[in-house]
Amino acid sequence: MTFHFDEKKHKYYLDDELLPGVTTILGTLAKPALIQWAANEAVKYVIEKWGENGLTKDELFAVLDEAKTAHARKRDKAADSGTDTHAQIEIIIKDVIERNDGKIVEGLKNDSPQVQKFIDWAVTNKVVFHESEKKVYSPSEKYAGTVDFTATVGGKRLVGDIKTTSGIYDLSPFLQCAAYQFCLEEMGETGYEGSVIIRLGKDGSFEEFYRYDSGGEDKQTFLSLLKVYRALTKFKNQNNKK
Repeated sequence: MTFHFDEKKHKYYLDDELLPGVTTILGTLAKPALIQWAANEAVKYVIEKWGENGLTKDELFAVLDEAKTAHARKRDKAADSGTDTHAQIEIIIKDVIERNDGKIVEGLKNDSPQVQKFIDWAVTNKVVFHESEKKVYSPSEKYAGTVDFTATVGGKRLVGDIKTTSGIYDLSPFLQCAAYQFCLEEMGETGYEGSVIIRLGKDGSFEEFYRYDSGGEDKQTFLSLLKVYRALTKFKNQNNKK
């Protein structure tokens, strides 16, 4: 079997079989906080456009129509910023893996406050990076994804993920890392003890979260979501054929 990633389509394949991505599978998990956030963004948009003199009926309808997608515009803008942060960190990690045995040297500076927070965390915790942006897949469960990084932190080998969101609101990031760990192990990499989530807020906030899933509960939870995802996909495909 040959596993490959199509950069242009941003899709994973095992031979000619299209594999679902980890983040797509996690989309089956309900996220109530995002629903409220979307509603809040719509209200904020209307208030912003209202102005001192209010709006005519036609103007109000137009603003309300635009408000429906206010959250999507903000999300996409944030995604662009997050992608840039990820890209800069990827370059740094790959460079230190090649040149300095995976260790970021003390005193390294970056113009991005978010990237600098990551550098400071790595230096303070004497992190040793092993891989960055690694494409992984599960030959048994037929799914794939891209790991932000793997590293040894405090003597433990961990799967790492970087978030540029305003907070960690549910189990999703840890299920994501558990899914990647399962892939890595099936691909022959062993010794992983858990995961680390590094949150780099656009407001300058920073958080680190560690989870040691020794009982494999996170992996099993993810695999259950995979079953739900496949059932929903099958149902959708059957209905589309009618």
